[in-house]
Amino acid sequence: MIFQGTEPIPIRGKKYVFQLTEVDLSELVFWYENPREPVPQDLKSAKDKFSRYLEFFYNNENVKRLKSEISLEGGIQQPLFVKKSKGKESRTYTVFDGNSRLAAINFLAKQNKKVYGKVKCRVAPDDLTDEDLNHYIIFQHGREKPSVGKWEPDAKALMMLNLKKKGLSPKQIADEYEEETEEDVKANLRALNYFNSIPAENRKGKWSFCLVLALKDKKISKKPAHHKVLQKVLKKEGNAGLQKIGDLRDNLDDILKTPARKLNDWADKNEFYKVADGRSTKPTPQKSKPEEKAPAKGRLTLDSNFKKANGLLIKIYDDLVKLPKSPLANKVDKNHIFRKISQIKDNLKSITDTWDKIKKRF
Repeated sequence: MIFQGTEPIPIRGKKYVFQLTEVDLSELVFWYENPREPVPQDLKSAKDKFSRYLEFFYNNENVKRLKSEISLEGGIQQPLFVKKSKGKESRTYTVFDGNSRLAAINFLAKQNKKVYGKVKCRVAPDDLTDEDLNHYIIFQHGREKPSVGKWEPDAKALMMLNLKKKGLSPKQIADEYEEETEEDVKANLRALNYFNSIPAENRKGKWSFCLVLALKDKKISKKPAHHKVLQKVLKKEGNAGLQKIGDLRDNLDDILKTPARKLNDWADKNEFYKVADGRSTKPTPQKSKPEEKAPAKGRLTLDSNFKKANGLLIKIYDDLVKLPKSPLANKVDKNHIFRKISQIKDNLKSITDTWDKIKKRF
């Protein structure tokens, strides 16, 4: 049965009439600004852009699933949303919604062009403005409760960037998303800069960290050394490492109070999680100052033992913090031990204070 007809679609109060028809596969091209699968920078001016961009979908899990579904159904059941292309590609149709389906059917057509050579499409009328087209796409995917499939947060931010490049202000972009404010849009655009600074293969699970940096960047920018360390952590730590750090919103004040040198050392050793367990604000034990005069033997022994005791307690504390990595973790009441260590440290401090008073008499 031939797929044909019309479908009126209201967009921002205006009714547009879409044509339901089958388009030859060779006339369909990708929307290269698709925020879900943006074309890499090095392909934007490539002559064989279509075929090289298609390669990016070869191992895509979503495309693999669509290939199976389309193969079982004998073709695409959900029509592609297309519009006549502009400029040099005016003889083609740009697929504004359905890049993954277009990739899947291209792979299938290599095996059987007769079956997959024609594709069901919903063709937008020529009078559909770019503004209304963007509005419709955002309505489909970009809002908190989209009508079709929801974009990932970074894809949503990339669409905001596309709109900004088209001349829209943050206020106008926010109006398109309805639930977003002007400040939300600005924060998303700043977060996208952080996100794009990470190698593509390491970006998974890092958007929330980027967004918090963007929301707090005015405070962070006042401490450039700390800002540099946070960027290092963002690029270096895996998703599990960032989870161990905890909510950056909760820990940011402690991070900014901690010497940048200490933070940098933890970042190099993949131990930035120490911020979350409270060690970032714990004072570093002060080394005992050398005595001006050689102390008596007994006095030297006591000073040395006090110093050893304090160092041993710190080591025990550090070992306990690392205990979650040990299979004994579930058998140890760490909080009880921490309280005991705290009591001992208080007692030790009381003893050393008394000893310091005694030393002054001699």
